[in-house]
Amino acid sequence: LPNDDGTGGHTGDDGVLFDFTVLPFDVEQALALAVPLVLGLRTGAGAAAADGWAEDPEPTTRAVPVGDHESGEAALKTCVIGCGGGALPMALVGAWPRLECHAVDSSAAVVGAARDFFGLAPVAQEPRLEVSVDDGERFLWDLAEREPGSLDVLLVDVDCQEENLHAPEPYDEAGSLLRGLECPPAQFLSEKFLSGAASRCLRRPAVLGINVLSTNKRTAAAVLARLELCFRAHEQANEPGKNAEVDRNQIYVLATDPNDCFFVLLGGDEAGGNDPRPHGSQGSDCYGEPLDSAHPNKSDHKGTAEVSPFQVLQWASRHRKAGRLSGHILSRLELRSQGRLGERREMVGWFSAATYREALGL
Repeated sequence: LPNDDGTGGHTGDDGVLFDFTVLPFDVEQALALAVPLVLGLRTGAGAAAADGWAEDPEPTTRAVPVGDHESGEAALKTCVIGCGGGALPMALVGAWPRLECHAVDSSAAVVGAARDFFGLAPVAQEPRLEVSVDDGERFLWDLAEREPGSLDVLLVDVDCQEENLHAPEPYDEAGSLLRGLECPPAQFLSEKFLSGAASRCLRRPAVLGINVLSTNKRTAAAVLARLELCFRAHEQANEPGKNAEVDRNQIYVLATDPNDCFFVLLGGDEAGGNDPRPHGSQGSDCYGEPLDSAHPNKSDHKGTAEVSPFQVLQWASRHRKAGRLSGHILSRLELRSQGRLGERREMVGWFSAATYREALGL
């Protein structure tokens, strides 16, 4: 059922009420966590209430306008490449009253079916959700040209062509991943696209989420390597004449079995002088604890505090509707953190780049 205040649902033309307060598939639940992740990066532990994104216990939550003009807070701009049945974009705008979403799908037939049979609301009923029929890659290149730095969250959830499953090598001539890749299409993992359109569309801090389904471990490892290559960041060290690599952009994998959702957490940009750590956490990690030599999240450079499974749970638990949207995947995260997922627990849960590579055994 929808929320107690009546939000989160949409009635179709045939009178059927569609409930978008719960996402049925683990991969959609995982991708939906990109919103708590980007809010966690921005606000830090315990600071969500300060910027108006904390859960409002009153039924008037739905009526909160997009953005808080008095405080200067902008709406959270989200793009979903691969609209499909529309459940994910509808769930995001239903759960987050200050979120705007642009969903893109290459098939007019798919979008039509989503509207006719799966409750995808027209813009007249849900003005914060815009749906376009367009090639997703072309759409993002155009957006990067027109409005660079306009997105806070970018989610790629697109099926692949069958011929890629049987490619003889894991890369094509252009360096795109192919063999065993069921989703996304290889062009969404090309160095040109990731370092170009995807990176330029996002303002920092931001989150890029990509749903990856692969039939072999080598391709999964290659996806990780590609993301590491494209989102490596550097800054000038304090000592003149020395450069230091800084993990402003961190990569994590939320493995749901069989899909793996790769998340790139983009820190503050150098030009703006932003500290990529959460607001209010200068000199501390994301738990609000001091960064000292005894703490496991200690880093010699700003912006490198590690995001643990516990922290993902913590950020999501601030928002009742977010917890409901991603309830099953969050419970699996909690079980894995307690070592209670059984023999296959090693490939289910939240992984850093290092632990994911170790789990692959390559």
